Amino acid sequence: MAAALLPAIHSAHAYNITIFDGVANNGGSSNPGDQAWWNNRNEDQETEPKTVHTQAWDLEAFDLSGSKLTMIGGYNFRAGESGYYSGDIFIDVHGDALYGPAADFDIPSGPNGYHRSANLWNYDYVIHFHKQNSLVSDNGTPGDPSDDVYGTQLTGKYDIIDIRGRDVTLLTAFVDANEASNPWRYEGGGRVVAANQDILNWSSINTTYTDAQIQGAYGISLLGGTHRTLEVDLSPLPKGVLFHYTMGCGNDNLMGRNVPDGGLTVGMLGSGLLGLGLTCRALGRRQR
Repeated sequence: MAAALLPAIHSAHAYNITIFDGVANNGGSSNPGDQAWWNNRNEDQETEPKTVHTQAWDLEAFDLSGSKLTMIGGYNFRAGESGYYSGDIFIDVHGDALYGPAADFDIPSGPNGYHRSANLWNYDYVIHFHKQNSLVSDNGTPGDPSDDVYGTQLTGKYDIIDIRGRDVTLLTAFVDANEASNPWRYEGGGRVVAANQDILNWSSINTTYTDAQIQGAYGISLLGGTHRTLEVDLSPLPKGVLFHYTMGCGNDNLMGRNVPDGGLTVGMLGSGLLGLGLTCRALGRRQR
């Protein structure tokens, strides 16, 4: 869908907070195209080790403007890509969340699947998107009993949930080789901080934007030609320090750090990654 021009929101108070996700190498590939994406420490034009590297899988940037957090990527946040669907946004307010190689807990070792786990990654809150069109039958979540954790398309609503309690259950990304991209989604437990919040500018969720439009609106220089955005309001939360998002297969891992400097943008250090054996590959059906 062609874009109407994005609002010019870039200002002294809008920051690109994207950081290197901690994983970058060529995976033994001598192919220059593989190396360009997998060994890239700039999150734009980058995906994780041994993964499909196209714009449709690229999670490019977190932008923070006041309490508004925007994700930018070639990935379709609303409908997913090739049967792998949107995750939730995880937020750390203490700066001790684990990401990159430290996030790989091998849960479990070997088989692909959406596996349950405790909150091993030390995130404090989650933006849990309401979803529809279930992948598998599920009883829903405490925040909204009609919201299926295993849904596919986003509905335009989300809950903000405190996930510091011991009763919290999270879900891993489907592809075992991409465990450094975990966690993927919230499943249950914790305490609802704010329920049924509206995704900002939901009417534009299917709109795509050019490189120039993203540059004009956010002051971020991105490549790829086609970009989508998803915006949420963080005002019900304490100030977040680290932010994390991935899709269902873990093909790319987006990380952001909100530094309390009142000014400087955190440069996109990005992540290149391992490679070979393109994974977000068809590895059987995504069932639990």
